[in-house]
Amino acid sequence: MADARGNFFFLKAGGSQMTGDELAIGDAIACQERESGQFGVLHIEPDQIWVEFVGFGKCPSINADEPIYLHTAKGWVVSLFDNIDVSSALPSWRRSDAGTVHSQRVISNLVLSGEPPWLPGDRALSVSFQLTPDCDFLWAPDLARKIAEVSLDNEPAPDRTILTAPVVGGCVSLAFAWGHDPVRNKYSPEDPRFTVRFDDGAEPGECLDRIWYLRALFALLSWRDLRSEGILIRRIGAEENSYSYRVLTAESKASNPMARAVRPIAVSVDDEDERAALRAVLQVWLDRQNQWEGATGMMCAALRRFHHVSAEQALDACRWHEAISKVVERPVRPAGMDEVVGAAIAEARKFKLDDHVGWITGRLSGIKGEPQQQFFTRRGRELNERLGHELFDDAGVAMLKGTYRVRNASAHGSNGTLSNHTKIRAHWGNVLAMEAFCAARTMADLPLSERGRHRLRMHPLFKAYLELRKERAAASASSGSRPK
Repeated sequence: MADARGNFFFLKAGGSQMTGDELAIGDAIACQERESGQFGVLHIEPDQIWVEFVGFGKCPSINADEPIYLHTAKGWVVSLFDNIDVSSALPSWRRSDAGTVHSQRVISNLVLSGEPPWLPGDRALSVSFQLTPDCDFLWAPDLARKIAEVSLDNEPAPDRTILTAPVVGGCVSLAFAWGHDPVRNKYSPEDPRFTVRFDDGAEPGECLDRIWYLRALFALLSWRDLRSEGILIRRIGAEENSYSYRVLTAESKASNPMARAVRPIAVSVDDEDERAALRAVLQVWLDRQNQWEGATGMMCAALRRFHHVSAEQALDACRWHEAISKVVERPVRPAGMDEVVGAAIAEARKFKLDDHVGWITGRLSGIKGEPQQQFFTRRGRELNERLGHELFDDAGVAMLKGTYRVRNASAHGSNGTLSNHTKIRAHWGNVLAMEAFCAARTMADLPLSERGRHRLRMHPLFKAYLELRKERAAASASSGSRPK
C-alpha cells in the first residue's frame, strides 16, 4: 500500500507473532483470481506489489479498475485496490507447440491479505505499530520494573499501558508488548507499541497517514529517519479472536550502536512528569495534522538529505520555510502604507505619469508582512526564547538570508559549481541555517518539558548548524567584515 508520501506497504493478516505461513517480502506465490478463475503469480517486493496473469492462446482480461480478489497458495485471500494495468508494455510470445502466450500485469497500491477479503466498505477500528530503530526513549524503566516482578500466575495481568492521550477523532496510547520469562515465571515487558484508535473508523490509507505523521514527530525531535514496523490493523466488527491485518515493510538496516549515545531526544517516558509532557506533545502534534502535513513532508525530505550537499537543497529549504509560513503567519499590511501609496500617486501625477497610477497602486497595495531581515531577526528572537537556546543571532540571520540568495541563483542557473571546500561549507551552512530555522518553528508550539528543551542543544541538526555558524562568524571576524 502506498501512503500519501509514496511509501509502499503490504497489509496481511496475522497476529504479532509470525507462524511460518505468512505472505512476506520476497514471495512470488501462485494465485487464482476469484471471479474469472484466471491463474497468476503474486510478487511481493520491497518497493512494489504486482500480480502477473498468464493466458495460453487467450489474453487475460482482469478489470484493474475494480477490486481484484486472489486466492493464494498459502491460503490467504488477497484483496487488491488502486490498481494500475501495465500490460500494454508487455510482449506476447508465440511458440509453435504452446501457441501464443499472453500476460497481464497489474501493479497495486493497496494490497490486503487475510482469511476474509477486505471489502471496499470495511473500516479500521485501530492500528498499532512499533517505532525502530533504537527508540529506547519510549521505554519506561519504572513501569518495566514493576511488570517484571509480576508472576505469570497473577490474575489479572499487570497493566501494560505507558500513556494514553485523547486526540481529535480518537486516542493514542503507548504500551509494552508482552513477553514471558519462563525461568522466573514472571512477565517480561518488551519493546513498546503505539496504538491509534479511531472513534468513527478509518480507511487503511488513513491509518497509514496517521502512522506516518506520528512517526514524523519523533523523526523531527531526534533527526533520524525512523521506521514503522509490526503494523497491525484491527477491523471494525472483527471477532474477538480473529487475526488483525498485518502491514509488512522492507526490513530496516541495523543501526549504528554508537548513535544511541550521541542523539538524545527532547521527549521521553522516564517518569510521570516526562510522560505528561509527551502526552501533551502528542495532543498538539496530532491536532494540527491537517494543517501541517505538507510542511511535515518537506521536513522528512530534508532529514533524509542531511548528509548531502546540492543546489536543490536551498530551493527545498526555502519551500519548507514558505510552507510553514502559510500555516502560522498572517501577513499584515504595514501601518502607513495607504499614505505611501497616496504619496506615490501624487508624485506620479506631478511628473505626468497618470497612465502608471493604476500600476503603482496595484504594486504598492499588495505589500504585506515585513522585510526579510526584520522578519528573520524578530522570529529568531522568539524562537530563541521559546526553545531556551541562542540559535539565531546576527550571524544566523545572515545565513538565513544567504539561503535565499543561493535559492535565487539556483533558480536562474547562475549558482555555478561547488568547486572547493570553502564554497561547499558556506552553501551547506546556509541550507542548514534555514532547515534549523524551519525545525525550530515546527517545534516552537510543542509543550516540551524543561528537560526536553535542555536536550535540544544536542539535536543533530542544531549542532551541525551551530558549528557552521561558528565557522562563519570566525571567518567574518578575521576578515573584519559582517557575516554574509
